[in-house]
Amino acid sequence: MGRGRWLTRLGVLLPVAGLLLACHAATPDTQGAGDQAGSSPEAITERAVAHELSSVTVPSGSRTASAAEARSIGPVEWTESDNRVDRHATYVVPLSTDETIAWFSAHPPAGMSNSGSSTSSSDGTTVTSGLIFDSAADNPAYDALEGDVAARSSGDGSTLVRVDVQAVWLLTATEERVPLDATSVRIVQVTAHHEAVHRATLSGHAVRRLARLIDAQRTIAPGIGSCGNDTGAHDTLTFTGAWPDRQYRATVSGCPFIAVRVSGKTLPALLQGAFQVDRLVTRLVRTRR
Repeated sequence: MGRGRWLTRLGVLLPVAGLLLACHAATPDTQGAGDQAGSSPEAITERAVAHELSSVTVPSGSRTASAAEARSIGPVEWTESDNRVDRHATYVVPLSTDETIAWFSAHPPAGMSNSGSSTSSSDGTTVTSGLIFDSAADNPAYDALEGDVAARSSGDGSTLVRVDVQAVWLLTATEERVPLDATSVRIVQVTAHHEAVHRATLSGHAVRRLARLIDAQRTIAPGIGSCGNDTGAHDTLTFTGAWPDRQYRATVSGCPFIAVRVSGKTLPALLQGAFQVDRLVTRLVRTRR
């Protein structure tokens, strides 16, 4: 899918022209390291997040924040998922907040680009400014790789900065897959007005094409799945075969997600592919006539 974004971003970026400072790569005081051994999606995500955080540079003269200072500032945003991997580092930067935001805007994590900014206030007077950076890299092990910078004045001309890098590792689709020995697929279209129309029941090569397309999708991480673009209109594909009391049902909504039910049990949704499935269904039904 176009990379999903499940969080609201507010505020404006305040650029500072002519800010030229030497920088250095700092060794971050990180949390959330986890077990990095192995080739599981979680381990791959841990390494990617750690690599991105280590690529962050801070202005010359910055220092690692104390534990008390670090506890006083939180992340810009938080991806709500049980599979989230987050590592962060906190610094005290010898610049004003506006200068700090301009610095990190010009020095994003490796391979990332600025995609948004934010401002927030917890008590009406203490203002935290933020930057959000997204990565265009595509990896089958994880999704939503991003970097965030939160900056707040320390009151003495310096700025307290928290840098986060996070991503969501993806489950490997197993039970969600359509068995390739499926013999038929019944396709029902449900309109935005909740009217159900039987489009077709397909067999043979058409079933295998749909199965391969669905099986090629990645499984979405738990906790990710809401979508404001959902129109309510969708196709429901029910696959049947020689399996005792087994059905595979993928509901294609107005968003790219594909919801999955097997034998009445709801399984993790597939991350994308809904639009491709809908287009393929349309072609297969049309060529069948």
